[in-house]
Amino acid sequence: MKRVAKPIAGLLIVLAVVLPAAPALAHTSLAESTPANLSRLDGPPESITLVFTDPVEPETVSIDVQDVEGREHAGHQRRPAGADTASEVTFELPDLPDGTYGITWQSIGSDGHRAAGEVVLGIGNVDGEQLSAAQFRTLSPGDRWVEIAGAAGRFAWYLGLSFAVGSLFALWWLGSRTQWNTSERSFWKLSRRWLVFGQQMALAGFAILSASRIAVRGAALEGNPGVAARLEYGLASLSGLALLAVVVCIGWGLKASKGISVRPYASPRAERWRRIASALVLAGLGASLGGHLAARLPLEIATLVRGAHLLAAALWIGPLAIAAVWWAARHNQAAGADGESWALMKGFFGRFSRVAGWTLIVLVATGIETLWVNVGTDLFANRYGWVLTVKVLLLAAGIIPLAWYHRRTVAKPDGPINSRFQRSLKLELSGLTAVLVLASTLTVLNPTAGPIAEPGGDPGDLLSSEPVTDVEECDDLGVGQANCYTQYFSALMKEQDAGVAVAKIHEVAQSSSYVASQCHQMTHDLGREAADHYDSLGEALSFEASACWSGYYHGVVEEKLARYDDERLKQALPAVCSEPAAERYSFNHYNCVHGVGHGIMLRFDSDLFESLPYCRAYTDAWELSSCAGGAFMQNIISAQEGADASFREGDLVYPCNAVDDDLIDECFTMQTSYVLWRNGQNLQAAFEVCDSVDERFAPDCYQSMGRDISGNAMLDPPTVVEGCNLGREDRREHCIIGAALNAVYNDHDPAKATELCNLVEARYQQACLDARDRAVSTF
Repeated sequence: MKRVAKPIAGLLIVLAVVLPAAPALAHTSLAESTPANLSRLDGPPESITLVFTDPVEPETVSIDVQDVEGREHAGHQRRPAGADTASEVTFELPDLPDGTYGITWQSIGSDGHRAAGEVVLGIGNVDGEQLSAAQFRTLSPGDRWVEIAGAAGRFAWYLGLSFAVGSLFALWWLGSRTQWNTSERSFWKLSRRWLVFGQQMALAGFAILSASRIAVRGAALEGNPGVAARLEYGLASLSGLALLAVVVCIGWGLKASKGISVRPYASPRAERWRRIASALVLAGLGASLGGHLAARLPLEIATLVRGAHLLAAALWIGPLAIAAVWWAARHNQAAGADGESWALMKGFFGRFSRVAGWTLIVLVATGIETLWVNVGTDLFANRYGWVLTVKVLLLAAGIIPLAWYHRRTVAKPDGPINSRFQRSLKLELSGLTAVLVLASTLTVLNPTAGPIAEPGGDPGDLLSSEPVTDVEECDDLGVGQANCYTQYFSALMKEQDAGVAVAKIHEVAQSSSYVASQCHQMTHDLGREAADHYDSLGEALSFEASACWSGYYHGVVEEKLARYDDERLKQALPAVCSEPAAERYSFNHYNCVHGVGHGIMLRFDSDLFESLPYCRAYTDAWELSSCAGGAFMQNIISAQEGADASFREGDLVYPCNAVDDDLIDECFTMQTSYVLWRNGQNLQAAFEVCDSVDERFAPDCYQSMGRDISGNAMLDPPTVVEGCNLGREDRREHCIIGAALNAVYNDHDPAKATELCNLVEARYQQACLDARDRAVSTF
């Protein structure tokens, strides 16, 4: 019993660890796209956004851009999604000339299932009939052959598992006998051979199926990462885990099966039966990881439903198959039609009929669950529904009546023995084989595939056409979350201002994992819209909107400054903040010029030393300082986002030790954010970096530490004081000043700063209060 328990416990541990963490991703379909399918556009779109019915792994979503002549247009690029899963994926598109194009897409689930489709677009003056009739190849011939191989492997897996389960049932039934006649010895030997052969066939079939899925998943990676990287990515999936589980379980079962003697009277111990049965059950469950149901149900539930369905089918088909093979062999022998053979069949079917009833209940229950979850009430929406319906009808109209007939036949003491029984048994097995073929076909069909929305349809069918009044409603949507949030925050910006909208995004991100993962992109998109909403760049940049890695500034400047060439940009910069600068050195004035610093860095791909000369277009020292501060901040943000930035490996002070003297203060005021990021938020080590710099700039470095400590502590005064106390006593005041300034700027309120100042040592209180008041005076 211990030998049985250990593998079962091992697989259960693996499932307990993996199942909760594994993403419920399988087939998906396209709910909507922007631009929409069959759209006619005046000019080439800059990008296309694909909205899926279920979350996908963005890195496995790929597109091809084809024209009606079959030519592919390269140059598209997927925008970073910022999360492991997302319902929306956006691609930047190349500049396309006028014509009709197909944007063909593929999505690969974690279990290796592939879904594919197309979005047809017309650019310029295109013929409407040509546009509506255009079709494009969504899968290459190689892709199609891989899927065919996968379906063939699945059929072999089904058939092999059925033979193994049926043989085990026959051996178990015969094992209780103490006296053996010729027919029983023959049945025993045949069942033993087919038990081993069935497991080998199942293992080979599932290996082919898994290889096809792993190949499909690995091929989804963009670029040319190499065979090893593709294989590693393919194996790091439910397909790889399922293959491992099946190999282990089948191998364990084969070892036990080969120990069964060919001599019928040498019946194995019950422990061996349990080992083989456990191996087949666990192999069936392991192979059922993922699949179509996993896109709709929790993975553990989907696995149990699919596993129960698969094992029930094997327990119905297998014994019939073994009986048919043996009966055909005996019937073709000279003594094949004797009463001894018929008596064996009657006894075998008598026991099998008791099991078949329960098997039928499990098959029907799990089949209905699968049908309802995958298709619902719309059975004929796509090919998946049609094939599944044919499978159900074949079972209901053909297989079940034949099963009833066989049960009645073996119950008759003098019923027909040979030809009629053999023909009906073959007919039932043929029908069941057809069911297996249909089941194998379903693996390459998408249960959710269907037509996507066309222009002129009601957008409320998929996405809300009006902004919601409560932002929490967006989090409950299965499709169109990003669109819902975009509409809500856009409306908030137009009703109030961009600063309020960005603050709301930052607030919602604290409770919504989706908004937290998309925070930068949401503020970026809001910034691009703000660039059109506000009359001037200065007005758009006049708000405090640095949350979410300053995505708002990125969007505004990307949209506005991209319209200037380099020379015109330098000439235009002194005037872009004239409106918020009406109140000189106010908070709005600072935000505008600071945002320009961010924007210039984005314009020049985060090249700090190419960007800083543009800040020098400001002749006012305060404006130069504010612009440079934005550039230095963006340099750190770019590094943290994985972009090229102006830093040197091994030198935590650079670039502050390389910029012009009049900008060193501004550099050190931001530098500790980079230092803490690189050293894993080690405050003590960061203070040591500040202590190592020139005495003139150490106060700025300590003030930067105060800002970072305050931000990381969520403005909590005791935590801020504890952090600042790690620095040198003679410089600690500057850390407190940085924290007080940050508390005011973060909340637009002096309350937290006042609480901090009341908590620090008396010798630092006046400096803390002065800093608080300076910050408040800018509002």
